[in-house]
Amino acid sequence: MHMVQKRIQLEFIYDVLVENILTGDYDIDVSNIPEEFSRIKETDNSSRVSILEHQFQDVINQVNIHELNFALKEDELAKFNMNGVFIDGPSCENEFLVTEIPEEGKTVYFLKCLINKGYLNIVAFFDPSGSRIEEYEISHFLVTIWVDENYPSCADVLKLSNMLRTHQNEQFNKKFAIHSSDKFHKSGLLCIIHILKDAITSQSVINIVRLVRLIKKIEPNIIPDCESYAYIWEVAEYLQKESILYSNFVQ
Repeated sequence: MHMVQKRIQLEFIYDVLVENILTGDYDIDVSNIPEEFSRIKETDNSSRVSILEHQFQDVINQVNIHELNFALKEDELAKFNMNGVFIDGPSCENEFLVTEIPEEGKTVYFLKCLINKGYLNIVAFFDPSGSRIEEYEISHFLVTIWVDENYPSCADVLKLSNMLRTHQNEQFNKKFAIHSSDKFHKSGLLCIIHILKDAITSQSVINIVRLVRLIKKIEPNIIPDCESYAYIWEVAEYLQKESILYSNFVQ
């Protein structure tokens, strides 16, 4: 057992070192986010694709996937199965549980499973009608700003993140279970934006490439294409500009 723990620790240290080497050149000052986003949207004359596309295909899309998914054993909760991934956040370890929507007729087991794992806050990209969710001591947030394939505005998604942060600050339990019907894409992007917002407002230097790589290692469907990667940059740019306006206003 001791040898196994030692090996896991060494693999973790090695992975951190490799990430720092591969993504170290992508550190940027928070104040330079708009300039950097403008730069990487430009087309590379030699390949005729944007630098943003190069980053996604050559750096982000080449990650080795970690097997961090969990699944309940079949004898738990009346043979109820739930797949998902844990994502660490700024508030605590495993702050987010990104999972799939429950099958029809399985919502009660789904809720009991979340409570059993310590997730008392739910963010849903669909309406679990008929689930009697009010019978459980769970805070439930129904997302209505992303009902189709079009990305929500930066202002709307950041407003949602701010609302969730306010709720976290008022609660002892800060963990969120987030689920949708699109293979973790919407749920995972919300997690990234929540983490990114905290970094931009609390740090002077950030690394968006490293953050996206780390999340993609956990679950590749969260950032499936360059469009979703570009959306993360758009939100970062919007947030940085909003932070500057707020700073100028309070001075």
